[in-house]
Amino acid sequence: MAGHFLVADLDLTDPPFHRSVVLVLDHTEDGAFGLVVNRPLGLTAAQIVQDPNETVEFPERRGKIPLYGGGPVETQAVFCLHSGLPTPWRSSASQEVRPGLFFEPSFPALQPYVSGKAPELPPDDVPTIRLYLGYAGWGGGQLENELDQGSWQVIDGRASLVFQTPPQDIWKKAMEIKGGFWGIVAQTGIKPSLN
Repeated sequence: MAGHFLVADLDLTDPPFHRSVVLVLDHTEDGAFGLVVNRPLGLTAAQIVQDPNETVEFPERRGKIPLYGGGPVETQAVFCLHSGLPTPWRSSASQEVRPGLFFEPSFPALQPYVSGKAPELPPDDVPTIRLYLGYAGWGGGQLENELDQGSWQVIDGRASLVFQTPPQDIWKKAMEIKGGFWGIVAQTGIKPSLN
């Protein structure tokens, strides 16, 4: 399941997950871990990363890195999805989840880049970065039960959905990708009954 998106069914009305899209990053018999990719917080890196006593000026582009609510668990933890940060700003735990879609679990590794302390990259080498506060987590068997109940639809992960689709359109686009009946759900916002 790792590397796939969970797309919330309309029947899933729990506020943190209503119309959410979760990128699953780890899934074992002990549980699952992922990031909700379509919950912007209206905050940027410049608002949370820099120590108020520092005088480092944020490069404009880095200061505007958006923050998202990654899920309701450990909301003080910061995680990152990016399109390919250079090695100096990645930890040994960094992983490419799908082509062009990297997960960085160690914020301290990329903080020098995000905060502006690291040198600027040439324009063609600047990665797309999203920061997430918190995560979505499931205990052993919990996600499987939710899948059996139809709470989630599953599609392959893809960088374009995270980095190129406006967050307010990600759920609809994911349902369209699922296709068929789910394309109707995406277009209408309702789930027609099946007789």
